[in-house]
Amino acid sequence: MLRFQQVDRTKRRSIHFQKALETHQIRPRTHYNIATLLLNSGHLDEAIAEFNKELQIQPEFVEAHNNLGIALTSKGELDGALAHFQKALELDPQLPKVHHNIAMILLRQGQLDQAIAHLQKELQVNPVSAEAHNDLGIAWSQQGRIDQAINEWQKTLELQPGNLNAYCNLVWVLATFPDDAIRSGAKAVALGEHALHALRRERPSDLPAACCCVCGESSIRQGN
Repeated sequence: MLRFQQVDRTKRRSIHFQKALETHQIRPRTHYNIATLLLNSGHLDEAIAEFNKELQIQPEFVEAHNNLGIALTSKGELDGALAHFQKALELDPQLPKVHHNIAMILLRQGQLDQAIAHLQKELQVNPVSAEAHNDLGIAWSQQGRIDQAINEWQKTLELQPGNLNAYCNLVWVLATFPDDAIRSGAKAVALGEHALHALRRERPSDLPAACCCVCGESSIRQGN
């Protein structure tokens, strides 16, 4: 019932915004609000068109640039997305989420040094971001700097004890890393069991993914 009520509210809001456009009562944020609804419902092309219309009215609207970048990223148009994220950062250099969005594109493109720099800048502004610590760990691991990667994943779990990605990354490294100084099957098994017990108690819906993690799948290989 709650789900249907939310959908109904979303439809009513969308109709309201569309009527404003039809009657030419176009105010700042009207296209942005429509675009955000479209983005959240997965209508990427329509969302992109509306964000662009908003930016014609307000070319320095930081959130519009950021959300347009998110929509373009979802379509795989990384260069265009990066341009809008960089514009958002130019307008407001202290937005941690924009640093993160840029870092994720750079990580996918293999530009590890730049990705790390943006994640570090994000953490300067928001040091308690578990997601940023986890992704910084992934970037360090892809550079072969495993000690630093492990440190970031441990910080992730300190901030967010149920973070499945950090558990998977740590289990994977402890189970498979070629250096005997780091590899420890016993530690990997113990950590995997700890993750399963914690998730069984707090987030049982994540148990299938946790089982895959313990069996050897990791976001390090996937780069996400």
